[in-house]
Amino acid sequence: MDPVTTPLPLMWHAKVVMIRGDKMLFQGFERIGDQNDPDLRVEKQEWAVQVMADHPAELARMSHRL
Repeated sequence: MDPVTTPLPLMWHAKVVMIRGDKMLFQGFERIGDQNDPDLRVEKQEWAVQVMADHPAELARMSHRL
C-alpha cells in the first residue's frame, strides 16, 4: 500500500481526544468493507496524526488565545 496515494478509510463519529504540539489523536469507528453499506460491521479506530508542515513565521508569532 502506498501511503501517499492510497486514500484513508472514512472514520465515523470521529473526535479529537488529544492535541499536543504538532500531534493529534482521533478516535472513531471504521466501517469494514463497502463504505456505503450501513449494515456492515464497524470497528473502533484510533488514529495518531502529526502535522509535518512548517508554520509561516508571522503565524508562529501570533497568540492563539481568544
